[in-house]
Amino acid sequence: MLHSLKKIRKIFLLHVILIATHNITSKPTDHAKKIKKTGTIIVCNGTSSAGKTTLIKALHAMYDNFDVASLDEYTKTHQFNGFTDLRYHHFYDMINSKAAAGKNILVDTVLYHKNYKKYDAMLKKHGVRLIKILVYCPLDCLIVHVQKRNQSGNPMEHRTINQAFRAFLALYTIQTHKNKNCIDTMHSQDVCNALKQSMHVIAKWSNKQKKRQKKINKKMAHHYHLDTPHTIFLAPAHPWNLVVNTSLQSTEIIAELIAKCIQNAI
Repeated sequence: MLHSLKKIRKIFLLHVILIATHNITSKPTDHAKKIKKTGTIIVCNGTSSAGKTTLIKALHAMYDNFDVASLDEYTKTHQFNGFTDLRYHHFYDMINSKAAAGKNILVDTVLYHKNYKKYDAMLKKHGVRLIKILVYCPLDCLIVHVQKRNQSGNPMEHRTINQAFRAFLALYTIQTHKNKNCIDTMHSQDVCNALKQSMHVIAKWSNKQKKRQKKINKKMAHHYHLDTPHTIFLAPAHPWNLVVNTSLQSTEIIAELIAKCIQNAI
């Protein structure tokens, strides 16, 4: 009888040890299954012809484990019947889904359109790491960049000054508070000269393009108060992790600055 009790006791203790061992080894495994590593999104935003695509190529050479997502390329392969908001929504939703699945993505986009906060929140969903780079280029340089693109011989590279100026209006504002970062100073007369230059460049373009340019130039004059001579302190209209100036620094130097920003964030 005593022998049987000892045997039962040994079996019971062995069973307890097996359960405890199973719990110790299985819990971390179960926990690890629940942890999903998300990717990182690097957004290079700015006006048309600011130099974003060239910068993205330089970054991709440094970070070949990143995929590249371009709004221009996405638009070529997806039709939204003129619904701009729908195009942006699908584009950023697609990017976030890939990043949530663990992909690292370099994003080449023109601007966040008028719904900055909405798209910003979309890209940050699911705990995805988001680094936002604003690629700045002054108005006079933008005109030169547009001219060069249109003289490249590649119809797919053609852009209008209207596209660049319209995005400039959406992305940059006059500094009104001390806590807003001033990224550039320009005299109102310089802006007026850039507007005149834009009309000179498109002198041989269609009447439709001239009409569009006149309309956007009128908005620029109102937005930056060009009716009186003064110095304009330019600031980003939205918050960014880093602002770079393609008219002052080479692509290589800017890529290194962004690389440091990425390393600090990751």
